[in-house]
Amino acid sequence: MSLTKPHLLVLSNESDLGTDAPGVHDAINDLVCIGHLAKARFESWKPALRESEDARRSRIQRAFVDRSFDAALVISPRETSADESLFEAVDAALGHRTLAVWEGDAVTLRPIGKNMRRWFRRADVVFSQYGQPQPQKLLRLGAKRVHHLPATYCHVRFRQLEQTAPPKEFSSDVAMIASRNRNWTSWSGITGSRTRAQLGFDLRASGRRLDLFGNGWPEKWGVGPVDFGKQGEIIRRNRISVNWDITPGYADSSSNRLPISLIAGRPHITTRHRGMEWIPSQDIGLFEEVSRADVVQRANELLTRDDEVLFQLGLSAHRWAKGRVSHREAIRYMLQVMGYETTPVPQDPWGSLPGPWVQSEKN
Repeated sequence: MSLTKPHLLVLSNESDLGTDAPGVHDAINDLVCIGHLAKARFESWKPALRESEDARRSRIQRAFVDRSFDAALVISPRETSADESLFEAVDAALGHRTLAVWEGDAVTLRPIGKNMRRWFRRADVVFSQYGQPQPQKLLRLGAKRVHHLPATYCHVRFRQLEQTAPPKEFSSDVAMIASRNRNWTSWSGITGSRTRAQLGFDLRASGRRLDLFGNGWPEKWGVGPVDFGKQGEIIRRNRISVNWDITPGYADSSSNRLPISLIAGRPHITTRHRGMEWIPSQDIGLFEEVSRADVVQRANELLTRDDEVLFQLGLSAHRWAKGRVSHREAIRYMLQVMGYETTPVPQDPWGSLPGPWVQSEKN
């Protein structure tokens, strides 16, 4: 573990730097304030408002040429992030300094283009939100080392949820925040989309009071899309929340809907993925099911329980998630894996994550 206080360069995928990912900025800036980081510089590989392509390329290149930073964290690079000539300039400027890539999407659902592959091959470590088979596929693409990084909640957007216990009052039964996209078909690799749509129909037919949010649902069924930061308010006004992941074939995986639902403090029902031993499950009001029929059955069973029982389950979820699976812990965990000293993350769950997977294990 290096005792050096690093200067960190962060290259994100934000359209509006500092606004799209406020929790990431806050977590890193806080580490600067307490002296665990010497300095942090934020850039985006996306063009700024009215920024030309030449200006974007020059800005990114200048950031990496800056000799003062010790390590770089690239968040969710895409095909447009760096073409061959720009990447060669970035690669040369990096030298022996540490490069980490944080990939929060199931990018291996479809073929990965050569520009993204360059980042995975060049990185000293890749952090993947999705478990197997994604780590093995990233190794086959040339990644040297892959660590699992579970989905975490933004402690800035959901500060109110984090700082207050869930209320005892309910005004509805079931919250389901999920889009129904008819273009997500089995050939796209998003195999859970049809099951999600059917689950919405099943819950609607159950006669329960349903708060259904998201794009693509029949007009009279759902309320439509919801502002990302308002999800917790919707969940808290319901007795339980329900979701079905669109990538059920990935082990140890979830969207950010899982940590958001837990910090909101309501019993949550979702897809059972392989693995997931690192999360306490039913002990904290999390119910993982293998089919949509099981989800509906579990929802009906929970809704027969006394309101106080449901409240206590949700309170357990809130208490477990608080200060355990926020962006603050995610940033500290990545820095520790990169070899830098900072405030240790909680052993539960960070000490129980699957992996890491290294190049020698790719076959």
